[in-house]
Amino acid sequence: MEVSLCGDARETLRVLLPLLRRKTDRSWRNRVEENVRAWWKVLEARAMNGADPVNPQRVFWELSKVLPDDCILTSDSGSAANWYARDVKIRRGMMASLSGNLATMGPGVPYALAAKFAFPSASWSRSSATARCR
Repeated sequence: MEVSLCGDARETLRVLLPLLRRKTDRSWRNRVEENVRAWWKVLEARAMNGADPVNPQRVFWELSKVLPDDCILTSDSGSAANWYARDVKIRRGMMASLSGNLATMGPGVPYALAAKFAFPSASWSRSSATARCR
């Protein structure tokens, strides 16, 4: 850390943002974007692997396409947290929570209940072995 900034994050960023200058060399950013696109292709390929009765990764991959833009997602820990974190594409307007330590037992339902109280008009989804939306 070169400089310690103390203050309200919104106000601090409001003051700092005008000082930023766009870099002309975009090679690093382009490389990152290309790597992200390649990673999404890997995840899609994994999600399309057949399984009996179902590939859970596929459930999360497909769920990502049909979630409403204003939804709130929560996830329990365990395998569901892995698929949730890897395969669900969070879009602008969505809110999402995941177990903070990735070892918390059963946070999905309490997170969803808290979200429903805090944002009663939002759509919501809870990830588990059987993900549901709305």
